[in-house]
Amino acid sequence: MAKEGIPFVVIPFLLGLIFLLLKIPVLSYIFAIILYIFTAYFAFFFRDPPRKIVAQDHEWVSPVDGTILDIVSETDSNRLVVFLSIFNVHVTRLPYNGQMEKIEYFKGQFLPAYRDKASELNEQINLTVNSKSFKYSLKLIAGIAARRIRMWAHQGDKINTGSKIGIIMFGSRAELSIPKSVSLQVKKGDKVYGGLTLIGKIKNQE
Repeated sequence: MAKEGIPFVVIPFLLGLIFLLLKIPVLSYIFAIILYIFTAYFAFFFRDPPRKIVAQDHEWVSPVDGTILDIVSETDSNRLVVFLSIFNVHVTRLPYNGQMEKIEYFKGQFLPAYRDKASELNEQINLTVNSKSFKYSLKLIAGIAARRIRMWAHQGDKINTGSKIGIIMFGSRAELSIPKSVSLQVKKGDKVYGGLTLIGKIKNQE
């Protein structure tokens, strides 16, 4: 479990225990059951399952678990949009090795993450990664439930493909701008898993 989940799990668990110790007829059991349901959900939400990263030097992996909402062709890149529901693992990973050149925080709104305007208006963190002969960006966007994005990586860090860089707390969205020199291996509607799903291969290196 990610360390950010510890207070979310411990507090309702202890409150449920207190209600049981109070032994208020009926109410103690009702409140304890509700609190333990929250305890179980938070333990599930903040899970951080071990994953073996097997990507080769020319391969890109998904930065998050979720569903591909859209793939937008832009001038020099393809923008991969992934929606994370409240049931997905929310630990984020670096899709391709490089150095964290810039980490920028933007305060904003909390629109539902599946809406297009969320990309422009919602609270978010934009990452610029310098990887060998090109740069790419990864945008982590808060949703209607997600109110916090915790970064574990720092500016200047050199990070390998698939390594953990942070966590988005509750439903959210991620947008990855992939250079056109990368051949996409996924399509709209696909389910992807952070660090595991192959999303692209650098052309002429396959």
